[in-house]
Amino acid sequence: NESEIAKKVNMSRSYFSRCFKKVLGESFENYYKELRIEKARFMISVDDEPISVISEKCGFVDYRYFSRIFKEYTSMLPTDYRKRIRKKL
Repeated sequence: NESEIAKKVNMSRSYFSRCFKKVLGESFENYYKELRIEKARFMISVDDEPISVISEKCGFVDYRYFSRIFKEYTSMLPTDYRKRIRKKL
Protein backbone atom coordinates (compact mmCIF):
# COMPACT_ATOMS: atom_id res chain seq x y z
CA ASN A 1 0.00 0.00 0.00
CA GLU A 2 0.97 3.63 -0.38
CA SER A 3 2.02 4.13 3.25
CA GLU A 4 4.35 1.13 3.15
CA ILE A 5 6.02 2.31 -0.05
CA ALA A 6 6.39 5.84 1.30
CA LYS A 7 8.02 4.44 4.42
CA LYS A 8 10.46 2.35 2.35
CA VAL A 9 11.60 5.42 0.43
CA ASN A 10 11.81 7.44 3.65
CA MET A 11 8.96 9.85 2.88
CA SER A 12 5.74 10.73 4.59
CA ARG A 13 2.69 9.32 2.88
CA SER A 14 1.39 12.77 1.97
CA TYR A 15 4.72 13.90 0.48
CA PHE A 16 5.06 10.63 -1.44
CA SER A 17 1.51 11.08 -2.73
CA ARG A 18 2.22 14.62 -3.96
CA CYS A 19 5.49 13.56 -5.63
CA PHE A 20 3.85 10.55 -7.26
CA LYS A 21 1.05 12.65 -8.70
CA LYS A 22 3.45 15.35 -9.87
CA VAL A 23 5.66 12.85 -11.72
CA LEU A 24 3.03 10.47 -13.12
CA GLY A 25 0.06 12.80 -13.39
CA GLU A 26 -2.28 10.56 -11.40
CA SER A 27 -2.73 9.42 -7.85
CA PHE A 28 -1.00 6.34 -6.51
CA GLU A 29 -4.41 4.83 -5.78
CA ASN A 30 -5.59 5.17 -9.39
CA TYR A 31 -2.27 3.95 -10.77
CA TYR A 32 -2.28 0.89 -8.53
CA LYS A 33 -5.93 0.15 -9.30
CA GLU A 34 -5.14 0.29 -13.03
CA LEU A 35 -2.23 -2.15 -12.56
CA ARG A 36 -4.51 -4.57 -10.73
CA ILE A 37 -7.12 -4.33 -13.49
CA GLU A 38 -4.46 -5.01 -16.13
CA LYS A 39 -3.33 -8.06 -14.18
CA ALA A 40 -6.95 -9.23 -13.94
CA ARG A 41 -7.46 -8.74 -17.69
CA PHE A 42 -4.44 -10.91 -18.39
CA MET A 43 -5.50 -13.60 -15.93
CA ILE A 44 -9.07 -13.64 -17.23
CA SER A 45 -7.80 -14.16 -20.75
CA VAL A 46 -5.34 -16.99 -19.97
CA ASP A 47 -6.69 -18.73 -16.84
CA ASP A 48 -9.78 -20.88 -16.39
CA GLU A 49 -10.14 -19.92 -12.74
CA PRO A 50 -13.44 -18.37 -11.68
CA ILE A 51 -13.39 -14.62 -12.07
CA SER A 52 -14.16 -14.21 -8.37
CA VAL A 53 -10.90 -16.02 -7.56
CA ILE A 54 -8.99 -13.87 -10.04
CA SER A 55 -10.44 -10.71 -8.52
CA GLU A 56 -9.25 -11.79 -5.07
CA LYS A 57 -5.78 -12.62 -6.42
CA CYS A 58 -5.64 -9.10 -7.82
CA GLY A 59 -6.44 -7.58 -4.44
CA PHE A 60 -10.18 -6.97 -4.75
CA VAL A 61 -12.05 -8.30 -1.73
CA ASP A 62 -15.54 -7.43 -2.99
CA TYR A 63 -16.45 -9.02 -6.33
CA ARG A 64 -19.16 -6.44 -7.08
CA TYR A 65 -16.67 -3.62 -6.58
CA PHE A 66 -14.18 -5.43 -8.83
CA SER A 67 -16.81 -5.84 -11.57
CA ARG A 68 -17.72 -2.16 -11.40
CA ILE A 69 -14.09 -1.00 -11.54
CA PHE A 70 -13.27 -3.51 -14.30
CA LYS A 71 -16.16 -2.11 -16.35
CA GLU A 72 -14.95 1.47 -15.77
CA TYR A 73 -11.57 0.58 -17.27
CA THR A 74 -12.65 -1.82 -20.04
CA SER A 75 -16.28 -0.86 -20.78
CA MET A 76 -17.18 -4.53 -20.18
CA LEU A 77 -18.05 -6.73 -17.27
CA PRO A 78 -15.36 -9.35 -16.52
CA THR A 79 -17.60 -12.21 -17.68
CA ASP A 80 -18.30 -10.46 -20.99
CA TYR A 81 -14.60 -9.73 -21.40
CA ARG A 82 -13.76 -13.42 -20.96
CA LYS A 83 -16.43 -14.45 -23.48
CA ARG A 84 -15.13 -11.95 -26.01
CA ILE A 85 -11.52 -13.06 -25.58
CA ARG A 86 -12.49 -16.73 -25.87
CA LYS A 87 -14.35 -16.07 -29.13
CA LYS A 88 -11.20 -14.52 -30.61
CA LEU A 89 -9.17 -17.61 -29.74
